[in-house]
Order: sequence, then C-alpha cells, then structure tokens
Amino acid sequence: MQGRYDEATAAFKRAASLSPDSTTPAFGMAQLCLAKGDYDQAMTYFVKQSVKEQDALIDLALLTSLYAARHDDEKALATLRKALEGGYRDFLALDASPYLEQLRKDPRYQQLILQYRK
Repeated sequence: MQGRYDEATAAFKRAASLSPDSTTPAFGMAQLCLAKGDYDQAMTYFVKQSVKEQDALIDLALLTSLYAARHDDEKALATLRKALEGGYRDFLALDASPYLEQLRKDPRYQQLILQYRK
C-alpha cells in the first residue's frame, strides 16, 4: 500500500526461494498485483497459493476483493457470503478496502454486512 512495488516483489521472490512450500509469498504477490491493478496476475497468484489453503477465510476475503475490483459483483457477493458464513469478521478491513467501494453501494452487500455485523 506504500507503492514500494519493486521492493515488495523482491521480498516475496526471496521468501519463495527460501521456503518453496510456503503459500505466503504467492498470497503476498496476489495482494501486490491487486494493489497495482493487475487483476489477472493477482488471480493467477491467488490460485497458486489457494491450492494448498482451500477456502481459508483470509483467502475468501482476498478473493472477494479481486472479484469486486474486476467488477464481478455476483462472484464478489457469493465469496463474501461464504467468508462471513465461515466466521470472517474483519469489518474494519471490509469498510476500508478501496476494492469494495462500488460493492458497498449494492443493497445486497449492505444486507450481508448488517446480517453478520450483529
């Protein structure tokens, strides 16, 4: 989020070389690509890391952001619902995410948040 993309890329590549079985570098690269607006590449990294961590709540939150950034509201809402049903409750992150800005205007999003924020 600081715009230091080259440094972040180098750090994630180094982490991947040091720990090739870890999914953390790919997750970080997915977030980095999302921040840069390269949604297709972000999805590629997401899929690479999620093969090992199927349906983790943080994965679902990132996937919601990816779908929303690509303006695929139906998939974003379905993924968000799955995350919330699974116990995801980081409403501060949802409220602050620039990728969800448009989605937050959708009455279905608002209803989901109201339902689970209780």
